[in-house]
Amino acid sequence: MNRWPRYWLSMLVVVLEVGILFVPTRGAAQSQEPAGAAPGLKVTSNLVVVRVVVTDASGHTVTGLHEADFKIFDRGKEQSIAHFEVEAPSPIEKSAATVPSAEPSSVPAPDQTSGAVPQKNFVAVYFDNLSTTPKDLAVVRKAAQQYLLSSLKPNDRVAIFTSEKLLADFTDDQKLLAEAVGKVYGSVRVRTAEMDCPHLSDYQALQLVEFSEEPHADAWILALNEMGQCKISTIATQATEGNPDSSSKSGGKSATKETANAAFDRDINVAQILNLARGIVQQNQILVRDNLQQIDHVVQRLAQMPGRRNVILVSPGFLTQTEQYQLDRVIDRALRSQVVIDSLDPKGLAILLRSGDASNGVSPTTGDAQRASRAVDSNREFVATSVLAEVAEGTGGKYVHNTNDLQGGFAGLERSGAYILAFAPTGLKADGGYHGLKVTLGGESKGLTVQARRGYFAPRGDAPVAASASVESGGDVAERAQHDQIQQQVLSKVDVTELPVELRNSVAEQPDQTQVVTVSAHLDTRALQFQQEADHNVNAITFVVAVFDGKDKLLEAQQRRMSISALDAQLPNLFTRGLETAFTFKLAAGTYRVRAVVADSVQHLVGAKSDGVSVP
Repeated sequence: MNRWPRYWLSMLVVVLEVGILFVPTRGAAQSQEPAGAAPGLKVTSNLVVVRVVVTDASGHTVTGLHEADFKIFDRGKEQSIAHFEVEAPSPIEKSAATVPSAEPSSVPAPDQTSGAVPQKNFVAVYFDNLSTTPKDLAVVRKAAQQYLLSSLKPNDRVAIFTSEKLLADFTDDQKLLAEAVGKVYGSVRVRTAEMDCPHLSDYQALQLVEFSEEPHADAWILALNEMGQCKISTIATQATEGNPDSSSKSGGKSATKETANAAFDRDINVAQILNLARGIVQQNQILVRDNLQQIDHVVQRLAQMPGRRNVILVSPGFLTQTEQYQLDRVIDRALRSQVVIDSLDPKGLAILLRSGDASNGVSPTTGDAQRASRAVDSNREFVATSVLAEVAEGTGGKYVHNTNDLQGGFAGLERSGAYILAFAPTGLKADGGYHGLKVTLGGESKGLTVQARRGYFAPRGDAPVAASASVESGGDVAERAQHDQIQQQVLSKVDVTELPVELRNSVAEQPDQTQVVTVSAHLDTRALQFQQEADHNVNAITFVVAVFDGKDKLLEAQQRRMSISALDAQLPNLFTRGLETAFTFKLAAGTYRVRAVVADSVQHLVGAKSDGVSVP
């Protein structure tokens, strides 16, 4: 561990704040009511909101249902419905199918109240320019402009967002909206892969990293086959070129050397592929996290609007395996704020397999590689588009895909009527576990289809559900965003190198025979930038170290925050020595995974690294 001289510590002001977080044994927070929630809907710390859309065999929305018609099950156990509300369909859908009932709705729809002024419809069109190709963006831009110029109604208010910024705030000015859509282009942050060989998709790269020790996995078969077509000279090949002795040796020795050279070539190829894959995974994780955070911010913006609230997510989909917790938070916040998320895939009826696309000049050359290509690319499409189906189904929206009529796709996203159910789960544990949900209909429900969210994640000890409600009521947005970013990285397994972090650990037995694990996290401070306050350079560094058991369950995490205020003359010492802090954990015998996450408050960069430790 680096030690700082006393005289240097007296010159550099480092304020250390110590905290413990992410401990899954804390109680739930008290009840809160988020801004933007439906009138009368009290949101408690463990209330789960479910938006349900019921359609008949023709796809028409079914109205006229009541609380008694529904049953909701959490992990197979029926729950008591604590709140029921009817959300009426848009005026253009008055012909929707109706199930007759002797009782009136328990909560009248706002636009059905006698003499009421029709509600405004607030629609946020969100273009995912971190995932959509320039070609697909050009097509969907035109379709969106045509829709906005021809289909807006007097009570519609529309805003245009991309993954990075707001292009037009809520307005009914069709010309202004069309101009804003015309400014939607691909992000410069997206990595171009024209020079990469092999050409790895985000999904294939993730598979390569996850199955790095399994060379017979489809992702590896495909990558190595394509690598063989790359015009790359390996060290081993260069070493044997022009060597007269290589052709004069005996057949047995020559064959042995060729085998050794081939194995060496393969090892180099594997190392190159794995290095490329790790870079792609790291970049993709950042883009996905930023995408979900921006969608979350759009939902928060909509939650403040006094009327119907819709997000139209225009995206080809993206990978969320490592960000599922954040995705569930987005769905949960949307449900609590009665924001419906519709999704539209701009790819249309595109060819998705690389074997059908010769644009990159490289294609599978063997039967195994062609089979692997079909498996990898079709799996990638399924996994990436699952997020579109999940946010739509989970919030009661629609998912439009497999169509080249994108203008018709926008028109098909008119809001349908729905039923809002809420329940307080019995015996809910703050363990972050996934709870499968099922909503059913009783009585005459033959031929009817129920669409509702498929499940939710229980809160973790550090993040009760009510914490999401507090976001709508104000607070420090930057601080909340960094907290979410750190939390996501703690739960991830992928190393992040925006900030260089090193880990060391040691195990020591205490006098009471308990084992204490000390984990030291060291930050290379040369990567930091500082804000200027008077004549001081200021930044705040957050260190988090978490411990996971052999089943990858979070046991405990601790946090420390170092506030730095240094004169220019003191920076060289800081850059030379870096920052280091140690955390201690009392652990039973076993094997554990420790993970360190470091974040700064100026650039909002993150470093994350995992390591294993065994306690005898």
